Amino acid sequence: MSAAQKFVVLLSVAAALLVGSVWQFAGAQGEKAAAQKWEYRVVRDQSVNGLNAIGDEGWELVNSYVHRDAVQSVFKRAKR
Repeated sequence: MSAAQKFVVLLSVAAALLVGSVWQFAGAQGEKAAAQKWEYRVVRDQSVNGLNAIGDEGWELVNSYVHRDAVQSVFKRAKR
């Protein structure tokens, strides 16, 4: 994956996270939620199909960054 492609992927992920955060914040106004426990997962350089498979398992992307020329993606889901 070229640097330009990585940049586009990271920019898309950042935009999705921003929209999701605003949406979640707007929906949570005035509600007091019970404490939620989370589990986290970090994966490296996944294809779109790999990311979709992770999403199908209930994981939500919360962050993505480049570390040593590899895209690292951080996911979370409610603890089961």
